[in-house]
Amino acid sequence: MSKTPNMELKRTMSRVKRLEIRGIRSYGPTRPVNMTFAVPVTIIVGDNGSGKTTIIECLKFACTGDTPTGNKGFFVHSPKIADEHEVRGVVKLEVVDTMNQDALVSRTLLTTQKQVQTTTKTLDGAIKRKENGQVQSISMRCADLDKEMVRMMGVSKSVLNNVIFCHQEESLWPLAEGTKVKQKFDEIFGQKRQIKAIDELLKRFKDLKHQNDVDKGQLVFFENNKKKSLEIKEDLDRVQYKYDQGQKEAALEPTRVSS
Repeated sequence: MSKTPNMELKRTMSRVKRLEIRGIRSYGPTRPVNMTFAVPVTIIVGDNGSGKTTIIECLKFACTGDTPTGNKGFFVHSPKIADEHEVRGVVKLEVVDTMNQDALVSRTLLTTQKQVQTTTKTLDGAIKRKENGQVQSISMRCADLDKEMVRMMGVSKSVLNNVIFCHQEESLWPLAEGTKVKQKFDEIFGQKRQIKAIDELLKRFKDLKHQNDVDKGQLVFFENNKKKSLEIKEDLDRVQYKYDQGQKEAALEPTRVSS
């Protein structure tokens, strides 16, 4: 049965509700740190090095899957400092999506200390939400969590990275040189997809034009062949006519001789 407009869920602005951090940056791996975000504004205050920026980094990591430096090893708490062979970095974020539904996203990284260096890998990721009174879970093994989070938050990944959860070291990009600013705005407003689509159309147009030129050349070739075939057919008809006439005359020749 189709839903009536009154039964459909209304889209709202998404928001973050609660964040849990464990084993990330200066946050130790043994005890999770929980924080609840107020509405409409939450102010984060603390001394230098207390982990304020890490909170923003964890919000970004939970929503986009991107780490600040691109190197996951520097994002997880150091196994040497923890005096452990392995450290799990866990980020859990509870959000309200654009459909006003609660959801919990969790991402886990594992850093292993080896003799010379450390290695870090993505261990797990999942999104849990309630639908029709039942808890539904989406794992990274069967879905793209990054795309799912973008859909839930209602904004593109570029907006999440460059505007909402922009790292402090990258927050001055609007003051950069023109080409870099244009590149950022192209990402934010989806111009890259448009430019890519235009390039693809131009390439397709070029290929079609080339194919059209080839077809025109073949058309001229076939038309010439058709013209030659008609000329050959006319010659053949004339030869056939002469042959038939010769056959008739040859058939009458014995009659003339006998008479």
